[in-house]
Amino acid sequence: MVPVVNVPAKSIHDRDRAESFFRAALHLAEYAEEDGVSFGAATGLLAVHSGIAMGDAVLCMLDGRRESDEDHRTAGTRLEKACSSRSKNASGAKYLQWLVGKKYHFSYDDRFVTEESLKQARDQISKFIAWTYRTFPELAREGSIQ
Repeated sequence: MVPVVNVPAKSIHDRDRAESFFRAALHLAEYAEEDGVSFGAATGLLAVHSGIAMGDAVLCMLDGRRESDEDHRTAGTRLEKACSSRSKNASGAKYLQWLVGKKYHFSYDDRFVTEESLKQARDQISKFIAWTYRTFPELAREGSIQ
């Protein structure tokens, strides 16, 4: 049974944003497979922003505030510390750190975005969302992506 916890409205807003970015990334990937059109960088960036928003949802729930670092590089460390200090499994922080670490690549990098890096981004965001809902079931809602 999920304990009844008062989840802040900001966390719910960020969770919904994370899920919308995630669904959009999956739909673009599916469309690309069907029609042979690549949305490479856009798909990867949606995965990154989904991770950032979900990280913000958890941080807001735990600490009352989102990540304030503009490039979000400290979000994973902050998430890890917040979880550890509450005796929560902090292993999901590594997924957020990976995603944030790819933000520049998907946004600005001169290197081409490969199908392998897109597959990794989808894998990392899927694992991060699954970890979030396992670790913080009070943040999930009926119909949440699991």
